[in-house]
Amino acid sequence: MLDKGTQARSDGDIALMGMPHVGAYYAKGYSNKKRRYAADRDAICPFCGKPATEVHHVVETGMGGHQLPVNVYTEWGTFPLFSPLWAVCGFGNCSGCHGWLHSGISVVWVWDDDESEEIHRTGYLWTICEPHSSLLWEMGHYEIKQGGRTIRELRNGRCTDVHPQ
Repeated sequence: MLDKGTQARSDGDIALMGMPHVGAYYAKGYSNKKRRYAADRDAICPFCGKPATEVHHVVETGMGGHQLPVNVYTEWGTFPLFSPLWAVCGFGNCSGCHGWLHSGISVVWVWDDDESEEIHRTGYLWTICEPHSSLLWEMGHYEIKQGGRTIRELRNGRCTDVHPQ
């Protein structure tokens, strides 16, 4: 079950909340009720290999990507989940790989097996794994889509192009 503020978000955005970061993290605490975040020291862009200059909220900030958590209520407790963060190259939302990610690209998390998907669906996952944990890479990966077609995958924080057969 989700909190009321979550109702306006898409199912795809909700499914991304709590998934692993790539080269970035949320700092402890809040500033003016907003989560603070930063790129890892010496982070590189997973898409092109250049030094990371921006932190991308996978769930856009206008869609609640970092302002407020999605509170997931389960029989095991309540789990506040935030958008994953990716350290990428570019300046603002209009250049480099950060600009590319804001140009109509969509992102989905794909579970590698039915069991992993089920423990996520029920919320049990958050009792055995911290949100944004690198352990999540052992259970799934990101797919980057353009025009509904998967063009790249992020596995263990590394990007590969997907070539249609």
